[in-house]
Amino acid sequence: MFIKRNVKKCLSLLFLFSVVLSNQCFSTSVTINGVNVLAGDEVKDAVKLDPYWRFSIGDNTDWANPDFDYSKWDSVYMPLTIEEFFEYKFKGNLWLRNKFVITETNLKRNYSFLIKQYGASEIYIDGKLVHQLGKVSNSLAGEEFYNPQNFPISFSVGSSGTHTIAIRFSNHVFLSDAMDESYLEAFNFQIVTEESAVLVNKLKIFKASIMYAVGFGLFLALGVLNFVLFLFYKRDKTNLLYSIFCVALSVTFIFQVIRSNTAVAGTEVMMDRLIMLFSFTSNFFLLSLVFSFVYEKMPKRLWVVLGLSLIGICLIIPESDIANTIENFVSIYSAIDIVVVILVTYFKRYDPTKKKRRWVLIILTSLVLIACLGLFIHKAISLIAFLILVFIVVLPVAGFIFVVPVYMAVRHARSFAVTNKSLEEQLEQVKELSAKTIEQEQEKKRMLETQNEMLEEQVQERTSELAEKNLEITDSINYARRIQRAILTSKEEINESLKQCFVLFKPKDIVSGDFYFYAKKENTVMIAAADCTGHGVPGALMSMIGCEKLIGAVSESTEPSVILNTLNRGIKSSLRQSDKEESTRDGMDIAFTSINLETNFVQYAGANRPIWIIRNGTKEVEEIKATKKAIGGFTSDDQHFDQHTIQFNTGDTFYLFSDGYADQFGSNGKKLMTKKFREILLEIQNLPMDLQEKHLDDFIESWKKEVEQVDDILVIGVRV
Repeated sequence: MFIKRNVKKCLSLLFLFSVVLSNQCFSTSVTINGVNVLAGDEVKDAVKLDPYWRFSIGDNTDWANPDFDYSKWDSVYMPLTIEEFFEYKFKGNLWLRNKFVITETNLKRNYSFLIKQYGASEIYIDGKLVHQLGKVSNSLAGEEFYNPQNFPISFSVGSSGTHTIAIRFSNHVFLSDAMDESYLEAFNFQIVTEESAVLVNKLKIFKASIMYAVGFGLFLALGVLNFVLFLFYKRDKTNLLYSIFCVALSVTFIFQVIRSNTAVAGTEVMMDRLIMLFSFTSNFFLLSLVFSFVYEKMPKRLWVVLGLSLIGICLIIPESDIANTIENFVSIYSAIDIVVVILVTYFKRYDPTKKKRRWVLIILTSLVLIACLGLFIHKAISLIAFLILVFIVVLPVAGFIFVVPVYMAVRHARSFAVTNKSLEEQLEQVKELSAKTIEQEQEKKRMLETQNEMLEEQVQERTSELAEKNLEITDSINYARRIQRAILTSKEEINESLKQCFVLFKPKDIVSGDFYFYAKKENTVMIAAADCTGHGVPGALMSMIGCEKLIGAVSESTEPSVILNTLNRGIKSSLRQSDKEESTRDGMDIAFTSINLETNFVQYAGANRPIWIIRNGTKEVEEIKATKKAIGGFTSDDQHFDQHTIQFNTGDTFYLFSDGYADQFGSNGKKLMTKKFREILLEIQNLPMDLQEKHLDDFIESWKKEVEQVDDILVIGVRV
């Protein structure tokens, strides 16, 4: 245990190579009346306590009795660490006992406890409870944590001589794995004079507040300054690296302040982890900064440091001890690497004979050997050797950290000066070239003006020709529209058989790929809504072929399924469609109905287009889905289309339609969608059919406003 503690202290001294890298400060030493009262976290004064306390696991209030025999209790070294809880099989409660002597000379002096704990405790002197810190309990639920953080707690004794001190302590949160930081001191206790305690508290405030505040302000200012320099001169990444380093370092000072003033163990643990996180960050970016000055390409060992840092960051929460070890290693390695890089760079330039570097190597090797041997001979020797090593490392690293901003500013100034001089020379050359360029540009301008005049004449001629051709094409398409309209049955003829019926037909272009079909045989009326592939002229050609094939199909049968099958074979035959890749894939979707005017039976078959039915007096849309196959294209010649027979009552309404209405984009950039189309039809059910047509027409025009119509629109409504 003794060797382990001293090794840890010596490594900690080496770890203090730089305030910025380790985020630690050297402890202050103060002397009062010839007595050293503060060295690190230990205070020494007239009251002497045996560093080895007697302890017992468990809880018994009789153990506070000054006459209680505790000679068989085990011994433990103060301060007691959480790591030792594991060794002594801690169960949540323990008692500590010790003795101290107050002489007649010191009886008149006032004394204070300096206590740092993670848990709750009760302090008994000569069997009398003098202080309670938190609430000691035998369970986690009743326990209240309190950490006085070495804040002076005054007490007095009534007589000189030997006094017994007993401490009742509990820490059940340790058993619940809420604290896994084995390096934390679970309990530390000292007795000092009141003046020493006050001085300790003042020094603590100075260290935690003033020093950390200065560090925070200084490095935050450096970070902001260098980041601003980076924004103005982004080619130089060193400013960015240094600014990240400074900001990460400044944040650790804030966490140090919180850590030093908190009374909650969990908060200190969290601050330690955050300090560790930003220590990894500051180490990596400082090392990157040094390498960027020396190497054109970052060496591979930097990425090894990055990998170790990332592993350490990932282990901060689950395995903080391992992460702390990795962080210590990375910090020490980074400092050594920085010093080595600085020395190597210096020696390459100023030590061509290699005499200086040989002496430096000898001195450093000797100090390391002395420090290592000192661990086994005398810790003072090891301490002195390690302090010398630390200062050898700290001076160049710390100097480098503070000189870097000045160095980079000088480098930027020199760079700007060289650039300005070069720009002045180039400006003179530019003036000479500008005069020649202006003359050449004027000549080009004259040539371009002449060419523009010729081009304008040619454009006017071509525009006139295109206008004539466009007029011819438009006249042809308008004539095709007349032919298409002539083929389609007039609405008046449809209304002779279907009194309550409307057809909303809005082509996207002059001619349409959507078309409606009407035919009558005796007491049977057939009406259909078809949507051909494409729109405009190609769609119109398909619609005319479709009309022709439907006329032939209805002459043979009034069964919608048979008619669609005949239509499918006719389309594929007319377009010579087969399974070969070069054949066309054009076709159509269609909803076809056959209405018996005497019985009100409606037969329906569809190819990708459904029929919607709204019964009289209801508020829902009944949908009969179509067969999921198109007419023509890839559909086989013997494709069967499902046929449905529907009984309609007076006042029932059905709708056939293409997809153009629901797919229309509005001024808000969104499609109308099928759901909204259903809602509109339900809203207008009580209106006559001619007013339904007008409402649908007005709504779609209001919906799209200035937006171009995206497809042909066809909606057929029939009320039985």
